[in-house]
Amino acid sequence: MPPPGPAGYTPPRRSSTGLILGLFSASLALVVVVVTLVLVTSSPATRISDLDAVHEVIEERYERHPFLGVGGFEGKHTIYVGLSLSYVSGVGELRQVSEDLVGTVWEHVPGSYEQVVTALLSWSEDSLFVEQWDTAALREQFGPRPSGLAVEEVDGRDPTLIRPGDCSAEQGYCNSLPEALLTENSRALTEYTCGLFEEGSAFPTEPFQIRNDKNPYGAKSSVTYLLSPLTDSRPDLLHVALLGKRDAFLEVTCVIDGVEENELFSRAEYEKALELVE
Repeated sequence: MPPPGPAGYTPPRRSSTGLILGLFSASLALVVVVVTLVLVTSSPATRISDLDAVHEVIEERYERHPFLGVGGFEGKHTIYVGLSLSYVSGVGELRQVSEDLVGTVWEHVPGSYEQVVTALLSWSEDSLFVEQWDTAALREQFGPRPSGLAVEEVDGRDPTLIRPGDCSAEQGYCNSLPEALLTENSRALTEYTCGLFEEGSAFPTEPFQIRNDKNPYGAKSSVTYLLSPLTDSRPDLLHVALLGKRDAFLEVTCVIDGVEENELFSRAEYEKALELVE
């Protein structure tokens, strides 16, 4: 069986689409999303691979698979943590979970990141809970960051057609895109799937999660782009799962304004993508 999704949602057997749909689909609004940005100027910017340092800590504490990401949003380098919890309800409990997750990131994730925004939605609550933390509040609440936060080691490998590059050893968080997502074919299939981009607009260049999936039943790798503000109750997103098989090479999922579009493409369709969309 494929591994459960990062927000506790089990993806379909044929792909890892559930990794994202468990977080953002309107029909699956049973999710806790925590976005963490902290100003730390004394070290290099946090990379996606550095999320390895906190993944297992959160998973063990909450017995749920977190959804983690890093990216630039509104000019600020952001760490994104998503977690689905069935037993959290009420503003008081939501605030406690928010504070705990922010503190966990503060204590474990190396590198520099800016400001804190927490957006929480529990199984029993149908509204979004949002908090913002600035640097002064973080230091006042948690004190100085622990010394000796080491940058997460990576394998140093270059990306291949379907495998991302420069990945962490334990959880497979990666810093560079698979080659298949840097082509006009990928853009064409994305446009074909959801009509996301107007003519002449740029394909997203900064994903907030790149993963190398080691499970043979899931994607070889997956990439997620967030396309709307972090605090939106229905975030717009683009998720691409590279399955690498002849008949199931690439899967594109878009969720725009709460509407989901999904297409699965063969290797032949990927190779002829520019003809397909004409």
